[in-house]
Amino acid sequence: MSRFTLLRGAPDTQTGGMRSERRHAPRALIHLRFQVDGVGTAMTRDISVGGMYLFIPSDQDMAGSFEMELDLPRTGLCARARCDVVRVDRGLWRNGVALTVHDLQIRPAAGPTPRRARWL
Repeated sequence: MSRFTLLRGAPDTQTGGMRSERRHAPRALIHLRFQVDGVGTAMTRDISVGGMYLFIPSDQDMAGSFEMELDLPRTGLCARARCDVVRVDRGLWRNGVALTVHDLQIRPAAGPTPRRARWL
């Protein structure tokens, strides 16, 4: 069984504290690695019904919209959605990317599916 933590506020990368929350859906702290075409390896920080935050290498950039498909470990399920990049937080070692998620579909995985995202 996967463990996750619900977050009540958004981390403030400038002060190390928490800033006020503007989201309507609770977020789960989940770390999943997947490949983004043209970007490389990304890792999620947190996920909610309406969005997610992930990290990518600092020498890469993301903008626009893309489709993602992730297998959800130990569940036998696969998540598919269309994502729009809302914000990129530039960092020294990695960039943080805030995404909105649209048309989320959860379905049974048809075998081992790769964790991939491809640009629309």
